[in-house]
Amino acid sequence: MKKLLFVEGDSSETNLITKVLSSYKFNVRHVESGIEGLEALSSFVPDILIVDLESNEKYGLELISKAVATNSHSSILVLTSDLNDEQVGLCLECGADSFIHKPVDENSLIAYLESHNSEQAIAA
Repeated sequence: MKKLLFVEGDSSETNLITKVLSSYKFNVRHVESGIEGLEALSSFVPDILIVDLESNEKYGLELISKAVATNSHSSILVLTSDLNDEQVGLCLECGADSFIHKPVDENSLIAYLESHNSEQAIAA
């Protein structure tokens, strides 16, 4: 079973992501801050990391880099409402491979999960 860590402090975004993830067979861990995400990586090595860059700006890039360092096959999805070229470049350099603008569109998240999940959704 794939492991997924998502780092999101906004309750409405967390509720949407949790709702979508409930349709998949993932071992999910949710934390609310980048510092908690860094701590989680010491005992939980995700195959997929979903991180909100805005609320975790101070630790977001470090979190992305550490996730890739602990599992070079990790897929990193960055959530953000304000992404400029410099931020995109920094995220890509750290190992991010996908971006979704906030507020999160449910269909975009489902498309991302479908493309990064070898196990089929258990519900539509």
